[in-house]
Amino acid sequence: MSKIKYDAKSLAKEYQKKLWQYATSNIDEKLYNFEFTVSDSSEKVKVQVYFGKKGVKTVLQGNPNSEFYKQLECKISDQQNINFDENKLIDNEPEEYIGADESGKGDFFGPLVTAAVYATKDDLIELRKIGAVDSKLLNDNQIMKLAEKIKFLLKDKFIIRSLVPAEYNRIYSEKKNLNKLLREEHQENIISLLDRYKTKNIIIDSFERKSFVINKDVKIIQTEKAERFTGVAAASILARSEMVLWFENNFIKDNYKIPKGASTEVNNFLKKFNSHSIINWSNFCKLHFKNFQNIKM
Repeated sequence: MSKIKYDAKSLAKEYQKKLWQYATSNIDEKLYNFEFTVSDSSEKVKVQVYFGKKGVKTVLQGNPNSEFYKQLECKISDQQNINFDENKLIDNEPEEYIGADESGKGDFFGPLVTAAVYATKDDLIELRKIGAVDSKLLNDNQIMKLAEKIKFLLKDKFIIRSLVPAEYNRIYSEKKNLNKLLREEHQENIISLLDRYKTKNIIIDSFERKSFVINKDVKIIQTEKAERFTGVAAASILARSEMVLWFENNFIKDNYKIPKGASTEVNNFLKKFNSHSIINWSNFCKLHFKNFQNIKM
């Protein structure tokens, strides 16, 4: 058994121990995960622990609005934090640096959000303690809880910039290049943080082939899967939390919940409204996405 598969199975067992007061099924091994069911008198929730190239990921299947689901989510989140070794250092991770990430680049609806975090050695330890990991490994409830903890911990050591759709579309119409727009957003965030805190290290994801440059005397680590670095993971959580808030607070018509991503679900959603000419789509979506053609059908 590979180490990552072993870790996933061990984590599933720890979850079972943590949830001792509920009825739990045996742990089943599937092709890509270990899973078991947790029950109370009227509801069941499935706990799935996935293993793969990106690491171990926990997913709950159930009604996310129920009190039972929220209780389990809270207990599992606490267990993840307990299992995390806050003193473990990532290979080549500087002791202090600015980490930058974004959210919304691939979402048809919603804003483009960028975030940057300055973290010292002590900050990185505390961020690991509270469970700051790549936002893609977390659900929306975990994202929102962690974002508040990160903000409280870092005080003024972070910056979040959100380009709502109307502003995004205006700027994109001028630049005609998403990577250029994203690059400039990251540059503004990082330079603003550098004005507050002096550091020689910047870590950012490789979102384009072009080298990321700042007119400052700093070392820039531009790498794939940069969210493995704790400071970048914290930035990814802050950015994603703004996306979650936007989707919670915006509706097209009759309180229809707007879908995330740019998939078939988005296209099907658009088809419901393609005859509603009164909708100002520039306030809701990124107009240069191919999905927009579905509105014109």
